[in-house]
Amino acid sequence: MGACGNGLRAVPRAVGRALVDELVTVCATSAERRAGTLDDARLGPVIDSLRAHGAAVVLDAVDIDKVDQLRGSMIAELDLAAATAPALGIPGHVQHNPPPRAADLHIEIFANPIAVSVATTMLGPGIHLSLYTGNTMLGGTSQAQPVHWDEPQLWPDLTEAPPAASLIVNIPLVDVTLANGALEVWPGTHLDVRTGGPRSEPFRVPDEWLESRREEVPPVRVPLPKGAVLLRDSRMWHRGTTNATADARPMVAVLYTARWFRPYAIDFYADAEPILRDAGIAVTPRYRESFDHHVWPPDWRLVPRPAD
Repeated sequence: MGACGNGLRAVPRAVGRALVDELVTVCATSAERRAGTLDDARLGPVIDSLRAHGAAVVLDAVDIDKVDQLRGSMIAELDLAAATAPALGIPGHVQHNPPPRAADLHIEIFANPIAVSVATTMLGPGIHLSLYTGNTMLGGTSQAQPVHWDEPQLWPDLTEAPPAASLIVNIPLVDVTLANGALEVWPGTHLDVRTGGPRSEPFRVPDEWLESRREEVPPVRVPLPKGAVLLRDSRMWHRGTTNATADARPMVAVLYTARWFRPYAIDFYADAEPILRDAGIAVTPRYRESFDHHVWPPDWRLVPRPAD
């Protein structure tokens, strides 16, 4: 694996004030990849960082050969995906679903064992794969997304944020740098109880909230080498930034939810059934012989989950 070899070398993580040093980055070792989990010396800091700051990075978590294969398939479909409405209405930000067919489905990506083990520690046993999507930022994209959150607090009028109910895993398919579109995250904002209340789309952060938060704790941008995963609380404020290079920057996003949280159904081609059956994670699939997997948004109807 490329980013940190033996799991001991530190690498640059982000840009911002001193808080950047608190957003934990660890290197998965070859033994941990074989075991499918981090050892306690690295798992503990990752969980602490997620709980306190809302994000953590694990390097060398994903097989780069799988990353390269999926990147090739997604770039081959980029023109089709880019023909749809841009993500959050911002030109150059393409909501780009990975092809949900057997040839392009890799358990190591959508159910990465290390990411699943972190999510299980955070959310409890029996987590559910509830979303499998992505975002490709086109080369030359000069406008950032509005700052937003993916999931609100579960209830309105809270005085203290509850533990996480869902976790987003971002998996870059190229080396992501400050130049080509490193994600901007706002540490600690997953604990902001103002994001509770009725669901609305999109979840844009009001400007006045941004101004006061920036003075208290500024945002940071998180470069990610291929093979890394960025784990973040889905309530955390964040945004896609800009891409000053000529090349597209594809990134996959996976949503894991707690077992008691009703999952979204995900559309897959019929040939994906054996792979999902052996993936080792709960999923509510809708198998279809033919459909346009570039359509966004998908059918968001929640699917009731059988009681134990």
